[in-house]
Amino acid sequence: TSPAQSANMPDQSKGPKPPDAARASDQVPSGATEFRPTGEFNNPGSSCWGRDLLRIFISWPFVGLLLLVYLIYGKDAPRPIKEILKPFKTVKLYGAELSSGEEFARNASEAFESYGKQTAIEYDRKVQIYEIDRRLADVVEKHLSTSFDGLLQVPGFRCTIHVADSLFADNLYQLLDYYPAGKGKNRRKSIRFGIIGKTWRLSETQVQGNVSTKQRDLVLEWGMTMKEAAAAGQGRPSFVSAILMHEGDNRVGIFFMDSTKPNAFSNLACSTVAWDEIINTACKKTGLTKALADLNREIRENGPLVTLED
Repeated sequence: TSPAQSANMPDQSKGPKPPDAARASDQVPSGATEFRPTGEFNNPGSSCWGRDLLRIFISWPFVGLLLLVYLIYGKDAPRPIKEILKPFKTVKLYGAELSSGEEFARNASEAFESYGKQTAIEYDRKVQIYEIDRRLADVVEKHLSTSFDGLLQVPGFRCTIHVADSLFADNLYQLLDYYPAGKGKNRRKSIRFGIIGKTWRLSETQVQGNVSTKQRDLVLEWGMTMKEAAAAGQGRPSFVSAILMHEGDNRVGIFFMDSTKPNAFSNLACSTVAWDEIINTACKKTGLTKALADLNREIRENGPLVTLED
């Protein structure tokens, strides 16, 4: 081949130009910048990043955290759920911590106070419906006073009814003011408190004729705090605390009475068994036992029953 022919022949050492490359070079003018999409087809890493981000947003920890924030701070969140979470100063979920500080404490106190008021209103309403106060008066005047002559003349005599509390577990609730005179309804006492707590824990009627009213003795022997002992030890050494049973072993309440006179009730009955049988018989005849069973069932079905300790 002559040099002239070699100059006119294409350069085969570089190989043939691919068709796509040839078309691209033909279409892009010299000196212009070529536009190429930057989507996932051209940048595989962006696809992985998008999937990872999506996986975070739909993961349970993230969704759970958003739900918790809504339940605590959301204005439209269900109130009962918000109140359940409010007593906690901080809430942790998958490493994230939400702190409410004093607001939680304040809201918890307000929540319990609100529940307490609602419970008291409901108890008072049921007392009227089932005529609990009238039935208690009948127990004393139509039955106990005839079985034990002079009962109503016992110095400082008074009586009331306690039931299992529907708001706080392991607590007793004073359903009525003292009869025939005295205040006290809507009070709550632990089942570890005093003679009524002992009665409930053992499910046995208790009769005491000369209990010490000294504060130290009440603290050591009856599970009271010094403050409770100061209020309870007001010269009332005589007690009868009878467990009320309905249909076998179903406890429905406590019939409680006390006096300022030592051995006031021990002189009227020969034994604890006598008091237990007579009081339970009287409460059943007046319909008090059945009324307490119905009241407890209806209120406890809707009560929150908060457990404060294990």
